[in-house]
Amino acid sequence: MEAEILARTSPSQGLLAMEMARQDEERGGLSRALDDSALQYGSAVPVAFSLARTEVDPVKREAKISAAFELAERCTSEIRTVSYSLYPPLLDELGLNAAISIYLEDFIKRSEMKIEFEASDDLGRFSMAAERALFRVVR
Repeated sequence: MEAEILARTSPSQGLLAMEMARQDEERGGLSRALDDSALQYGSAVPVAFSLARTEVDPVKREAKISAAFELAERCTSEIRTVSYSLYPPLLDELGLNAAISIYLEDFIKRSEMKIEFEASDDLGRFSMAAERALFRVVR
């Protein structure tokens, strides 16, 4: 009986292992994306403000404060980009076509690559699982 149970559950265990590996890979990518950008900017923000605080010259202090705010804005932008790439809220609100279009517009701005995306205006909606999977393929 034990052998029969193992034979029946073996394919499920293999799928589960593959899914866990995929999730680990995705988490690793997220970790690298955050570490490569947002965490670097975020770590620099307090340092930049500390340097500004010690500046005596008002003009230089303002320049350092502006630079610190720019770092904070970059950090926010990077977090937003990573967050959106993981799961775009527009996917739920507007559907696959709009979510892919907006994602690609942002990607084109960041990468300066030329990308063309065409989809029928009457594409309609798919199941959420299908839309998420298709968005991941594009991402």
